[in-house]
Amino acid sequence: MSSCIRTILDHQAFQPRRIKHLSHTFLLMFCSRPAAFPRLLRPQFVPSRAAPLHTMRDQVRTRYELRQVQSNSMPWQRAPGKQVLWIGCSDSDYDELETLGLQADQVLEYRNLGNMVIDDLSCQTTLGYALEQLKIRDIVVCGHYGCHIVQGKPNPCVPEPWSRTLDMVRSAHNHALDQTSGQERDRAMVELNILGQVQSLSQAHDHDVQVFGVVYDRASKTGYQITEAGC
Repeated sequence: MSSCIRTILDHQAFQPRRIKHLSHTFLLMFCSRPAAFPRLLRPQFVPSRAAPLHTMRDQVRTRYELRQVQSNSMPWQRAPGKQVLWIGCSDSDYDELETLGLQADQVLEYRNLGNMVIDDLSCQTTLGYALEQLKIRDIVVCGHYGCHIVQGKPNPCVPEPWSRTLDMVRSAHNHALDQTSGQERDRAMVELNILGQVQSLSQAHDHDVQVFGVVYDRASKTGYQITEAGC
């Protein structure tokens, strides 16, 4: 089965290895109480600067920074047992949690195409359960390099609304993306997509909710936190 088909088939399902499954009763409760859903804002993508720079990654870095995740550098590493909502990609491997120091019993894990925060039943129910019932206050949006979903060029296998969200990223950063190609373009798209999801979640929720953007490099088994420049 191709990676494209596999990820489309499983994008609505929680991964059974670690996640605490939502019960049917809980789903019905949320369906009958739409006000319980934390409504999300549309992602706010800030266009890149028009000033010509040497490479796409140089230009992108004027807006955000990548910092390697070290031991004890993230809140969950300093507080064993701290609960975390993990929003990951269906196309990813499953070793990034261990690499970043997260234990199975402290993670509510949700995956979809391209680790996107979108306005559908699955995503909204997960957010509601994590924030309202479990009182989780740390959210991690984790993408990965080499993603078959998030690419510099449109992927015809990716359905709506995921493809529309990616088109928004490409449109907002079109000038910068046009200056590069291939793997470098794909890596930049992965980073920009994560940043967009973090911005959307941060704007939609109270200040006591911390949202972290992380990109995972499979080749080096290393995680990098994405932060806006100056933060």
